[in-house]
Order: sequence, then structure tokens, then C-alpha cells
Amino acid sequence: MATSDESNSSSALIPNPDTKSEPAFDVKDERSTEDQSPAGSNVQQGKTKTGGLWFFTIINFIVLVAIIAGGVWYYLNIWHANNQQQADAIAQVSQQQSIVDNLSAAQSGLNQKITEASNQNANDRAAVEQALADSEAKISALEKQLAESQLRLSEIGGRRPADWLLAEADYLVRMAGRKLWLENDDRSALMLLTAADARLADLNDSSLLPIRALLAEDIQTLQQLNPVSLTSVALSLSGMIPQVDNLPIATLKLPDLAEGEAILPLTDSVSDWRENLRRTWRALVNDFISVKNREMPVEPLMSEQAQWLVREQLSFTLLQAKTAAIQGESTLYQQALQRALGLIVENYELTAVEVEQFSAALQNLQQINIERNFPPQLRVQQPLTDRLNERINRLFSNEGSAL
Repeated sequence: MATSDESNSSSALIPNPDTKSEPAFDVKDERSTEDQSPAGSNVQQGKTKTGGLWFFTIINFIVLVAIIAGGVWYYLNIWHANNQQQADAIAQVSQQQSIVDNLSAAQSGLNQKITEASNQNANDRAAVEQALADSEAKISALEKQLAESQLRLSEIGGRRPADWLLAEADYLVRMAGRKLWLENDDRSALMLLTAADARLADLNDSSLLPIRALLAEDIQTLQQLNPVSLTSVALSLSGMIPQVDNLPIATLKLPDLAEGEAILPLTDSVSDWRENLRRTWRALVNDFISVKNREMPVEPLMSEQAQWLVREQLSFTLLQAKTAAIQGESTLYQQALQRALGLIVENYELTAVEVEQFSAALQNLQQINIERNFPPQLRVQQPLTDRLNERINRLFSNEGSAL
């Protein structure tokens, strides 16, 4: 009963929005009247405690509802995830089952093929055994041939350095011939022949002694050639060609003086007094007056074009001599130098120092013998080539028989 009264009193304290404003004034008056007595204050404190209890109860209820809702939501998520995993597992199991079925079908097909192959192998076993026997016979024959080939290969490998040295010596001899006859370079040819002899000496083969003897003869023949350096002679002529423009040309040519009549001595005979008088008179005249007679006509001064032509002729002649010296043509070399000396005597001032020195240099070059008698061929070349070809043919014939 007290509880119902308290609830009624608390409900009377809470304003109702649906009621009118007049009961509010009644509540104020009621409170004012209750405050005037001690019993009214106790009632008011109980109502206040009951309102706080209701507030906390509602809060706890709301929290409980939220917890329950969260648990339900979590349970639903887990249930949905389990359902999805179960569906995936079922799909995977069905897929694996289909794979197993396919494998079972394939295995059955393989078993059938194995059975057929076994039957076929049983039928072909005799043929296979016969083929295996034939193969073993062939393998034994091939092993024997392989052993023989390895033996021949070891022999060939042992001879290979000797063959290479022999081929290198043949190549050096051929290069010496090209240097000698194509380039007229006897020094390089001599060096190449010496190197070829060193290669043959490294072989230490007594069967090559006749070839080395021929090679020594060729080396001695080249050593006895004219040691004059054709390059030095050609360079000397090259240095003289620019000096042609500095040589003075004899522009005025006077013929040689004619020899006059000789004055005979006086005689002791009185009958020759007229002749003696004439001789005396001529002697007196010759002492005071000198008359020189020239039988040839005097040539006029040389023109500029003629002077240029003379210089070009001399330069061209020296160039011919240089070319002949490089090529080792002794006859053409001597003819060109002789022609150059003739041009100097005919057209240049022989009394000038430059012309004298130039002529002396040409005469010194003319005295140099550039002739070289190269041998028509190297005696060692053909025997060395034959020996190399013999070894190569022997090597290939051995390889052919081995195969």
C-alpha cells in the first residue's frame, strides 16, 4: 500500500504534457504545504530516491539490450561465415570428387593400355632380344674402333706441334719470296729465311737436314747481294730535286775562240829580211792590239720560258733516276744521271760553286752500283712445300682409314 501511494505521489510530481496548466499551480501549493511539516519532507526524500533508482534501472536495461543485440549480431555473422565455409567445402568436395572420377577413368584406360602393351611386349620380346644381341655386337666393334681412333689421335696430337712448325716455316719462306721479288726488299727476305730456319731447328728432325741445307744456301745467296741501300740513294736524289731552281743558268753562250796563226821566230838568213820584217811587225802589233776570232755564231740570251724548260728537264731526269734506283734498274739509273750531267754542262754556269757541288754530287751517285742480281727462285721453297704436303696427305689418309 505504501508503494502504491509512493507511485501515485511520484506520478503526481511528474508533469503531464497532456494536462492543462492549472494543476501545476496545485502541485506548487501542495509542495508548499508539505514543506511546512516534517512528515512532508520525509515523503519528498523517498520520492527522490525512487526516481534515481528508476533512472539507473533504465540505463542498465538499455545496456543489456545493446549487449544482447551485439551478441545476436556476432552470432549471426559467425553463422553466416560457417554457412559460407560449409558451402565452399561442399563445392570443393564435389570438384575433388569429379577429379577423382576422371582419374579413375584415366586409370582404367591406362590399365587397359598396359594390358595391351604387355601383350605386345610378349609378342616382341624375341625380336627385342635379337636386336639387343646385334646392338651388343655393334657396340663391341665400335669400342674397338674407338680404341684405335684414340691411339691414332694421340699419335696425331704428338705430331701436331711439328706439323705447325713445318707449316710456319713454309709460310715464312713464301713471304720471303714475295718480299724479294715483289718489293725488292732483300733485308726483310733474309730475316724471314732466318726465322724459317729457326722453326726447322726447333723441330729437331734429322730428316729435315737436306731442307735446312738448301735454306742455308738461300740465306748465303741473299747475304752476298749488293749491300747498297736503294732507299738512301732515292732519298739523296729527292733532296737534290728542289735545289734545281737555285742553280744559275748560262743565259749567254759564246763560241770557242779560234786559234790564230802562230808567229814564227826570226831567221839568220839575210835573204829572209822581208819575212823577218813582217814577223817583227806582227809581233809589235799583237803587243798593242788583241784580236780574238770566233768561228761559231754567238747565240742570243735564253728566254724565261727556255730557262723554265731547262729546269723542268733536269728535275724530270733526276726523278727518273730516283724511280730507277727504287726499282733497282741499274741501266736506267746510269742513263738518267748521265743525261742530267749533260743538261748541266750544256745549260748551267759551270764556274758557279752551286753548279760544281751539284755536279760533284751527281758524279758520286753515278759511281754507286745499284745493280742487284736476285736469284730467280729460292731453292728451299719447293722441297719444303713437298714435305709439308706429304705430311698433310699422310695425316688425312690415316684419319680416313680410322673412320
